[in-house]
Amino acid sequence: DAVIYSVFVDRFADADPGNNCSVPGVANGANWSGGDWKGVTQRLQAGYFRDLGVNTLLLTDVVDNFDGSGVGNDGRSYSAYHGYWPTALDRAEACLGSEADLKALVDAAHQQGIKVLLDYAMVHVHESSALYQQHPDWFWPLAFNGGDCVCSDNGACTWNAQGHRCWFTRYLPHWNFTNPAARAHSVGNVIDWVKRAGFDGIRADAIKHVDGSWLTELRAQLAAQVHAGQSPRQRFYMVGETYDFGNPGYLKSFIDPTTKLDGQFDFPLRRVLLQTTVRGAEPLWNLKDFMDGNDGFYGPDAVMSTWIGNHDI
Repeated sequence: DAVIYSVFVDRFADADPGNNCSVPGVANGANWSGGDWKGVTQRLQAGYFRDLGVNTLLLTDVVDNFDGSGVGNDGRSYSAYHGYWPTALDRAEACLGSEADLKALVDAAHQQGIKVLLDYAMVHVHESSALYQQHPDWFWPLAFNGGDCVCSDNGACTWNAQGHRCWFTRYLPHWNFTNPAARAHSVGNVIDWVKRAGFDGIRADAIKHVDGSWLTELRAQLAAQVHAGQSPRQRFYMVGETYDFGNPGYLKSFIDPTTKLDGQFDFPLRRVLLQTTVRGAEPLWNLKDFMDGNDGFYGPDAVMSTWIGNHDI
């Protein structure tokens, strides 16, 4: 019963040029674009989302990110406009505004009965992060079996076999949540942001790439520190991103509304939707047959997220 609008904040609306950022040597298309939390708030107050029939917003990650540039898989330089190179986890991203601006956005949404989800990147930090400098034991070492454990399709560390520990790239140290101190710090940071800003749920980015103890501890701490003070208890929606189009059983393994996720972004459904209704590459009865089994597959209390396109694609 939710219609979610994914707000890629930096690319959405620029209401305050005073917080605009730019990284030298990075092309315009790969640099910060000026969007900010004030811009989202302005659109909220103008009725933009309400007129679309939207009742939930998904915001890109809000924490402070690396201020410089990084090289992508295509060899080009990028800024951290996407929010996936975290540095100071307890500080709001200044290129998107102040923490007060973020809180004003959430408050404005709640005044309209619109819930707000936080996209949270917990797989890694940027190598410049003080956390990595001070606590290298909280992260998996890059060295592995005589080489570097960088995620690949067919190298020494693959996305699947070593997905829980391989670095996405050499400047992104991967959290080791089998370390209780590391896990407690990360989970505590999520709880802190939920309390500070008033978020109604999170999108757990790349959830398959972290130890499962992170998810179960987060669910337990939400129950103890957030839900315990609510009367009546509000459902805190936890949805995961598991990039897998062909294995619904794998997606389901992360779902349990009492101890893990409420649901996942439905990648398998997205594949069938695209092939049947957009590309016409498969007959429409494939969609009907798929849905007959998909609706109840993930359990009676699961809430999956249906989508056709987002920043993952």
